[in-house]
Amino acid sequence: MFITTVEKMMTTRLEILEKRIDSAMTARDRCAEGSWGEDYWSKVVSHLMRQLNRYVNDEKLLIHEYNNMN
Repeated sequence: MFITTVEKMMTTRLEILEKRIDSAMTARDRCAEGSWGEDYWSKVVSHLMRQLNRYVNDEKLLIHEYNNMN
């Protein structure tokens, strides 16, 4: 039961980050080229991508996935 809960939490966290990245990219694309809005949303996208990268490459997450393979 605990593993199922952890897997749901991981999936949910990934889905949330993906949705936020998609929304930020949509907002950025709606801004005029060279505007402060485009700059702002580009920074938000970069920040969210770093969060996603950290989350996906988390050592604990990798150990959990490895243990599930065996």
